[in-house]
Amino acid sequence: MFLNSLLLSSLLLLNGCAQKSKISFDIKHLDSNGLQGKEGAKRSLSYEYCVTDTPELRTKISAIDPSTKFIKGSPGRSGCSANEVLVLGNTHQTNFGEILNKLGTLKEIKIIRETHFE
Repeated sequence: MFLNSLLLSSLLLLNGCAQKSKISFDIKHLDSNGLQGKEGAKRSLSYEYCVTDTPELRTKISAIDPSTKFIKGSPGRSGCSANEVLVLGNTHQTNFGEILNKLGTLKEIKIIRETHFE
């Protein structure tokens, strides 16, 4: 009985310490090609985030995500500040889930949001 209580307490503690995902959208509805929607009308999901604009960070992010585009001077929907750059990417690429998870581990990225172009 004591061992079961100890195990349950440990699991609850670990669960409470788990890092919350920085990805603010659900990627479960994307197919294996990173596309969403009905057959014949599939499209990729675009995402954005802000990071401090340094050459080192641009290189690091580009190495993780080949779809990366840097947009200097635009706050985007993420509200990038003057010393930050807006970063855009999309899910229509191999291993999109792994790419997003790797981006989410970077301390320089606070949140990755879905973006819509209008």
